[in-house]
Amino acid sequence: MEHYVSYMDRQRAGEGLHRRLLELNGAPVRRRTAPRRARTAALAACCALAVGVGGLALSRPGVPAAPETVPPAATSPAPVDTAPASTPSEGFVADGGADADPSMFYAIPYVAYADLTGAPQADAALAVPPAGSFGAELSEADIRAVLWGGEVPADTGGNVPWYLCWDGYVLTGTALYDRDGALLQATLTGDHPDGGHFAIALAPGRLPGLGCCVEPDAAVSEVNGAQAEAWLREDGEGALSCGASFRSGDVGVRAAFSGVSDTLLCDLLLRAYCGETEPALSLRGLLTADDVPAWRYEELDSLDSARAEAAFAPYLPQRAPAGYGDFYGLLSYQEGVTNSLYLRWSRGYADVSVRVSLPEGEGAMTGVLVDPDEPETYDKRLYSIPWADSVPEEHRQSVDHPVFRAEELTRELVEARAHLRGERGEPDALAIDFGILYPDGAVVTYDCEGLTVDQVWELMGREG
Repeated sequence: MEHYVSYMDRQRAGEGLHRRLLELNGAPVRRRTAPRRARTAALAACCALAVGVGGLALSRPGVPAAPETVPPAATSPAPVDTAPASTPSEGFVADGGADADPSMFYAIPYVAYADLTGAPQADAALAVPPAGSFGAELSEADIRAVLWGGEVPADTGGNVPWYLCWDGYVLTGTALYDRDGALLQATLTGDHPDGGHFAIALAPGRLPGLGCCVEPDAAVSEVNGAQAEAWLREDGEGALSCGASFRSGDVGVRAAFSGVSDTLLCDLLLRAYCGETEPALSLRGLLTADDVPAWRYEELDSLDSARAEAAFAPYLPQRAPAGYGDFYGLLSYQEGVTNSLYLRWSRGYADVSVRVSLPEGEGAMTGVLVDPDEPETYDKRLYSIPWADSVPEEHRQSVDHPVFRAEELTRELVEARAHLRGERGEPDALAIDFGILYPDGAVVTYDCEGLTVDQVWELMGREG
């Protein structure tokens, strides 16, 4: 009885549940149409991906995503893409509109939620996608097949299962494959115009571990004869976030909901799929990719071996920077997505790095193309540290990652990028960073610590 009271005390009937109850009893309800909203964060995790994971570009079906190309030891942040490699589909609006018997009601299981309000937020799992992995968007048919257990019943009209209460949520999905085309993980996301959001990560034969929230202090309950771990956090003003991890048949699941008024959606997900239920969530139609892109991921041991790569040689330094001993090089290629070569020299805490990105797929452009006649968009001498306080918001991306056209680059522009990373007098404090766009579409970015403007100018092979 105490479990029942505990459960009911934390329930609040949201708008979606209220509308469903009225419909089940035959009352007229005006249905609000949810607008389609484009998703800009592909492969969303159960919670936001931790920054340390690095970006993973997702692409249209059958087109690969770029592997992570910044080595873990690098000390400088990677440039920010101003235009994504691809634009995910808008998704579709869930409509659990199949007719239901008005006498039916949910046999909602008791689920123990560990109240983690005020506790430190769990970081996303820091597993990095392996080299050569690639992503693809899921179609509406793919998403519905996952939710219906592999085959959508003919009498549903193609809708998502009504008992999930996802009416009005805009659904999208992505799949991540390894270099051989085997499924690593799939993610379903939903966004509601009232602010609700969920992300459900699924992996074949194991709990997913790429970018998912893993709460070690979650409470354990038995649902449908299987164990489920669940947690919640009060977000204030009547909203909360909650989540659960469990097994559904041979599929491991981590789910997180945010911007909701109660745990109902999480409870219903567990009721429908936790344990050996019928239908269990199914990934059968996604286990292998139809097209596996060519890829190459190779570490280089010297500047000479890098210059032996003919396509990159014209953009690389002739000589290594003097006094920098430790070297790291990485060539990263994936058909239709990325073709880049990264070099780094180190001296103590100072790094000098050069990255060459050749056009591949949607192009090599990283950073923000700037006009030399608009110094407010790139000249760090106009601002002071901390940059977040002194750089206007509309110029932050360009001041952080400016790209100059090769034919417009001058020594004065390089000098405008020089700034002190530490206090004056600190060794290797001077830093210079910028990018160059060449007429053929190649982009070369420099991030140099401990070099003077003249030394950077020489590193680029420029004279005068």
